[in-house]
Amino acid sequence: MQVAVPCEIFGGASRWLLPDLQVDLKFLGDEEQPVTGVVPLKLKLRVNEARAALPRTDGSTNRHVVVEGGASIMVPGHIQEGDNIIVNTASGTYDSKV
Repeated sequence: MQVAVPCEIFGGASRWLLPDLQVDLKFLGDEEQPVTGVVPLKLKLRVNEARAALPRTDGSTNRHVVVEGGASIMVPGHIQEGDNIIVNTASGTYDSKV
């Protein structure tokens, strides 16, 4: 079933909302409007922008990337623009490369 809902019911997770994303909606009693929404715990997202890698004192590198939908997250330095990655939506962190 497809229902139009305000993104506010997703709270901070609204930054992960994309067109046609399947989400869970919670309804209170017989209400027709949902009271809260939940996005999937892990999402496959495309990296739209990859900034320069930041070297760390231990020799590793990380970089900020912008994924589809506009969210910015830190990823390992080997992740490039155009890569598909898995993001943990609960923590807002990089999980793995697809």
